[in-house]
Amino acid sequence: MNNTMRQLEIELQKAVIFELVIGAIATVVFFWLLYLVIKAGVRDGIRAAKESERPWYRPSRPASTDLPDMRAD
Repeated sequence: MNNTMRQLEIELQKAVIFELVIGAIATVVFFWLLYLVIKAGVRDGIRAAKESERPWYRPSRPASTDLPDMRAD
């Protein structure tokens, strides 16, 4: 009986270690994706700010005026 309990304890420890490793990997992936999203947002914000500093700058419009304004402001 004591040997069975020891084996069960070992298997539970393996399961906990496995879950910790998977959790660590998922956390790293989550924060890496969060970093990429924030980096893209900051980059787009800086570009938008640079465009607003130049009031003479007019982005090129499509030749046809039938299309609605599709900019993501």
